Amino acid sequence: MLFRSGPNKGGDEEDSALLGLAGGCCFDFSRLSEHLFLVGTEEGWIHKCSKAYNSEYLANYSGHYMAVYTVRWNPFHHQVFASCSADWTAKLWDHTTSNPLMSFDLNVQVGDLAWSPWSSTTFAACTADGKVHIFDLNENKNEPYCEQKAVRKAKLTKVPVFMVTNGGGSPFLNKLSSGDQSAVMFLFPSDAQKMLKAVLKAPNGASSGAKVLPSNLDRALKLAMLPPSNSGLRDPASGRDLFMSWQFMPHAAEMRSAQAAMLKSAKAPTVPKVPAYTASGLFFKKHGREVQPIFLSKKDADAALAQLPPGHGAKLEVIDLLGFLQQLVVRLELEDPSAETLVSQLELVPPSESVDFKTDLKESGPRRAAKIFPPNHNAGR
Repeated sequence: MLFRSGPNKGGDEEDSALLGLAGGCCFDFSRLSEHLFLVGTEEGWIHKCSKAYNSEYLANYSGHYMAVYTVRWNPFHHQVFASCSADWTAKLWDHTTSNPLMSFDLNVQVGDLAWSPWSSTTFAACTADGKVHIFDLNENKNEPYCEQKAVRKAKLTKVPVFMVTNGGGSPFLNKLSSGDQSAVMFLFPSDAQKMLKAVLKAPNGASSGAKVLPSNLDRALKLAMLPPSNSGLRDPASGRDLFMSWQFMPHAAEMRSAQAAMLKSAKAPTVPKVPAYTASGLFFKKHGREVQPIFLSKKDADAALAQLPPGHGAKLEVIDLLGFLQQLVVRLELEDPSAETLVSQLELVPPSESVDFKTDLKESGPRRAAKIFPPNHNAGR
């Protein structure tokens, strides 16, 4: 790709034009002037460009000395933009000057950056060590307002979870024996499809827009860890307030498989509601390093063990997936370094039928991100 450093201000074009090859890493268009855009390059330069000039830069910005991964215009102050780079820094700029206004050293590569849609002084930057750093320049111009470890999110978002919702995205609720209600979440699509059929057969079910909505384990685990909330309803007999909680629905066939595996290992068959499977000595390579898989389906775990050579000695072990993940979340929030190491060494393997089903839903459904809304018991009141 050919670039020119700027318009020729007199003299020989050969003397003033700087032509060469440059690799672009990112770009962002101005919201104020639709012809104006920024380009970040792998050499560390940022160039201001215009669709009206396909061979000239309007301005060059020097400050980064390694690849620029992201450039973002401020959605409120249209002269200001931010950038982040492999050189460990995030920087703020005024597009009318060539040097940065502010620079923040985060001690590790900064992979992405985004402005808050509600505040002109707030932005977030994510770094290669799995952290998200939140800056609010109105509060502190030197350090992040807060930071959050986000390592587990990437692991959990790859695991599909399914819910049955109405057309507006609110889940259908199950009535518990106590009279309270629960919104149920499924790791296996067959269970979600079974509930969907029951909903469609119920009065007004066909007109409710009922559907199976795909989500992921990160969102579902956060919902399951929430304390029960007031549903806005009362028990007609006792008058007490009723509560709503989010729960994972056990998969009956998987619980039977887990029970059989636990009996083989001479363990007392107290089967977890959401079992998962690990095997000592079973690893696979991912991005050049070994990780230990945690299978959510025994069928997939057995298939992986069958590929090992004879006499491998790997033994299948049943674990309580929800209990394991909830303890891990607590340890990560306490910044336990051993928990962070454990996360990097594990890989959750979702049921193969869940991945296939989610892919089918994505290809056949509307091209937009799914949103989940809490049930609205006060609608129409």
